[in-house]
Amino acid sequence: MVKQQPPPAKVKEVKEEVTLKPEVKGFRIIHGELSEGLQEGFGAMRAIFTEYWKEFRDYRQEFRNYREEFRDFARRTNDNFKLLFDKYGEILEKLL
Repeated sequence: MVKQQPPPAKVKEVKEEVTLKPEVKGFRIIHGELSEGLQEGFGAMRAIFTEYWKEFRDYRQEFRNYREEFRDFARRTNDNFKLLFDKYGEILEKLL
């Protein structure tokens, strides 16, 4: 039914309700003023952007978690290389 439109569509007025007739092949949309169309377009973009923002917000937290994991991995790797470097230095000193 036209009265139940998906967002961001908005039905302002239904002038006449009719029974569906199989012989009717189409209908005509009467557009409002340009300013109304622009407002509706911006409203649609805002609704879509809001949905994307919600999804991005969830991923942003997930990336923060990965960033912390990577920092921890990098720190452990640096510590391990330092340990190896120190051990190889000790071995080299003993060999000399």
